[in-house]
Amino acid sequence: MDGSLIWFKGAVDSEAAENNNLNIQYEGSVRFDGQVGKNQKLGVLTVNNIGTYGTIFLNTDTIGSVGGQTPGGRRHPEQNITLSNDTSGNISFSGLVDSKTGTNKSLTVEQTAGSTGSIVFAKAIGSADKLSSFSTTVTDAAAANKIGASVTTTGAQTYAGNTVLTADVTMTGTGITIGVLDSDATARDLTIADTGTTTLGGSIGGTNALDVLTVGTANALALPTLKVADLSVTTSNDNVTQTGAATVTGATTLSTGTGDITLDKAGNSFTGAIKAAGDDVTLVNSIATNLGASTVGGAFSLTSTGGAT
Repeated sequence: MDGSLIWFKGAVDSEAAENNNLNIQYEGSVRFDGQVGKNQKLGVLTVNNIGTYGTIFLNTDTIGSVGGQTPGGRRHPEQNITLSNDTSGNISFSGLVDSKTGTNKSLTVEQTAGSTGSIVFAKAIGSADKLSSFSTTVTDAAAANKIGASVTTTGAQTYAGNTVLTADVTMTGTGITIGVLDSDATARDLTIADTGTTTLGGSIGGTNALDVLTVGTANALALPTLKVADLSVTTSNDNVTQTGAATVTGATTLSTGTGDITLDKAGNSFTGAIKAAGDDVTLVNSIATNLGASTVGGAFSLTSTGGAT
């Protein structure tokens, strides 16, 4: 211990052929300067009750466990770091996550193949000092990346496996990739601000619909099967297309500059007003269409069951 700090200056491992737990209950900060569980993984790693101003300083590139990790307080990566867990148990972050002051470090969190655990973030990531990149991966069908606050990076963000929003969330970065995405029991808002390419690889709102989905991306966007209340998409003069049908119970706003808009899936259901601003615009709606003020630079095609107003 160094004053109000518990300081691990070297590597921390379990005894050979064992996976022992490390439980830290401390009203202060905790610092790891060596790899944790690199040679022999820990069982469960817990850091709790570290106080209002407590910080976990991670001057290491690896933390490994088999039974879960629970870091309390603010987590502060000082190197590019990977946290991994095997077998079972959640990896849960109860506090803020920020990069080392004045730097941009990467954070990778993964439940490895065969693990049944989820990954839980309760508070903002990169709100004070941005991460360079952020990646979170779950592998079990019943597990999820549970995101409870906004995420800010200078580079890429990757959400692999199932992702569940437990609050309204803004993702800000360059190159954001999301797999299957749902709200929890409450319909949540998701805002994506992406200066690169946004990739939506799985369904959105298939289990629990989102409230408002807002995507602002620099490049072309392919929308997957989705269920939301309101939809807003903006690109920087690039195309918007679909890989699955959209169900939007409220307003739909699409703006692509000189890019085309092609929402042509037969199962589309746009209940509220549709506003489109693009070059060539193609819309298919399986119900009556309420077409709002739109600006079309090229060809316009609307296929609507029940007519249009």
